[in-house]
Amino acid sequence: MAESEPALTVAICTRNRRELLLRALASLAAQQARAAWDVLVVENASDDDTRTAVAALAGDFPVPLAVASEPVRGLSHARNRALREARGRAVVFLDDDATCRAGWVAAHADGLTGSDVVATGGPVHPVLPPGLAPQWRAFLERETGGPTARYDCGPELRECGPNGAGLPYGCNFGVARTAALAAGGFRTDLGWGRRRIPGEESELLERLRRRGRVLYLPGAAIDHHVDAERVSPANYRRWYRNHGRSLALLDPPANRAARVGRAAVQLARALAWTALGRGWHAMRAREVALGHALELLRSD
Repeated sequence: MAESEPALTVAICTRNRRELLLRALASLAAQQARAAWDVLVVENASDDDTRTAVAALAGDFPVPLAVASEPVRGLSHARNRALREARGRAVVFLDDDATCRAGWVAAHADGLTGSDVVATGGPVHPVLPPGLAPQWRAFLERETGGPTARYDCGPELRECGPNGAGLPYGCNFGVARTAALAAGGFRTDLGWGRRRIPGEESELLERLRRRGRVLYLPGAAIDHHVDAERVSPANYRRWYRNHGRSLALLDPPANRAARVGRAAVQLARALAWTALGRGWHAMRAREVALGHALELLRSD
């Protein structure tokens, strides 16, 4: 492939998190891959010195490193900017609070070479903060997904889908750029922003899965460095309530009567889970149902 057209662009979308970004970039600087690749940082309405810090690194970075600005706040807006401005045939997204393990770029580059492959993802290993209560830490260490984004489908390459591995999570996934743009990119009513509603990557990946293969790559592993606020009980409840809101947006009822009816069902489910107990599993289910109902009523 021509030098001006790398096989892969690693995109990091960030907002006012300079130190985390620099750690993520340091992990990328240690990567080695046969394929040509570059890095694009998208600063999303930042008011710190992110752009200056990236520019200072660019001259000595082992691969081309560029920075773009997306003035509209929201992760989906930033990711769409990355799709538009990336030079690579594929775009691999890495969160700014993550670091990639050895072989990460090479694994994504190899996985995305197939003409029928539209997306890839790899294991996400949360690094939990110190000081958590032992029972709370043990619960988080068992949970898949959620605020920690834990994702591990085993040591073998697998296809993602209803009968295979689960779809990748947003902190570690790649897409064929042309396919993602043709599918319409990321929905801007989803994604972390002012409303903090998750699900923009899952929704796009589900659309892409109908166009080709989505692969789980065991060698494309990252560490997700989770801060204490992200896994506080209050934020945990908020995350799952917002997840419930995303479910309502992903599958909107056809009319007002259906919307109100489904909201009533979700409220009843939330009350039922409240009556069932105070454990974290019950709380999680209650918050999802409550968020689902609130979003349906908000749409009304």
